[in-house]
Amino acid sequence: MKRVLVFTTAFLMASTLSLSAADQTALGSVYVGAGVGIEAVPTQYESSGIAMSLKVGSKLDYLLPKLGGEIEYTKSLIQVKSSVTNKVDVATLGAYFTYEINFKNSPIFVRPRLGIMLPNTGDKINSTDFGLSSGADLGVSLSKRANAYLGYTNMGETINNYILGIEYRF
Repeated sequence: MKRVLVFTTAFLMASTLSLSAADQTALGSVYVGAGVGIEAVPTQYESSGIAMSLKVGSKLDYLLPKLGGEIEYTKSLIQVKSSVTNKVDVATLGAYFTYEINFKNSPIFVRPRLGIMLPNTGDKINSTDFGLSSGADLGVSLSKRANAYLGYTNMGETINNYILGIEYRF
């Protein structure tokens, strides 16, 4: 229960920061994203799985230029197969700080992220304690409001996600 309260507090703080940014920019920096990809696992598992990713983020330029915040939920669509537990259904919830790097005269950007994650809310590959999570998106701006991205997220020692997705800015 303590873990859920700590994570909920962190989520509410991130939401408050996002709302403050939204007030200053009339929602011009808030985005949502969705994607699907591969859940890569170590060799002790028989096969990798397929996952979906849903996220919401906001630029936090008023705190530091190019800084952002992101909340991401990932869930297995096709479960990882394990000889020990048969199938593993992975579900994670993460809160990240991001830093967007734009290239001059190019629609390409890189967005590294670092944060905390509540891993495996369903199964017990890892513990259900908070863990450090990191990753990066390599993206391309399709228009003023839409981006396509290839994302990588390291979820502790057990699982890495490789996601292909779309983002929409409000």
